[in-house]
Amino acid sequence: MSTILLCIETATPVCSVCISEEQTILAKVESVEPNNHAKILAVLIQKALLLAQKKIADLTSICVSEGPGSYTGLRIGFATAKGICYAANLPLILVPTLQAMAIGMKPNAKDGFVLCPVLDARRNDVYFSFFNTNAEEITPHNCKSVDEVNGLLLQMQSKAIVAGTGTNKFEMFLDSVIISNENVIDAQNIVSIGLEKFKNNQFADLAYSEPVYRK
Repeated sequence: MSTILLCIETATPVCSVCISEEQTILAKVESVEPNNHAKILAVLIQKALLLAQKKIADLTSICVSEGPGSYTGLRIGFATAKGICYAANLPLILVPTLQAMAIGMKPNAKDGFVLCPVLDARRNDVYFSFFNTNAEEITPHNCKSVDEVNGLLLQMQSKAIVAGTGTNKFEMFLDSVIISNENVIDAQNIVSIGLEKFKNNQFADLAYSEPVYRK
């Protein structure tokens, strides 16, 4: 029996939804209008199901981006995902936002560079983590100033490709980083992690699971 996932990404101003069957993306829809997640998420889910020619009853599990990220966006994503899981008796899978972003960065990975997905944490700070070219985490996610992130790269004697929100803060460190403008905040980047977790029965507790917030 095929694994059919509904994947939800609401950790940033981008609101993205996709339906997948195993590794195949059946449908993907998104909205880039900020502060609109509460109004648009249910509509996007309905549209994605229609495009994929699937119903809630066809789904195997719900995957949601768990953060770090926007407090409001994450709460909306979690509430919607949990609501569907309760109503349809489906398991919930939590996918770390930065890891999903690293999956999206893999096609542009370069030998000798670490992948560094970043999320704007206001002021001069970013939420970040370092990954190898296979999108395997090297360091746990953290929140630091861009100066501290650059300092860590110098200590590691490494360079990084950075992508996500807040990349403009790294423009003074172009000796250490390559800035990618590719959109890596995308529900389809959740799929491979969600599939692996599903096959390993790594499900979240519907009652007690909470998002990972910005700070």
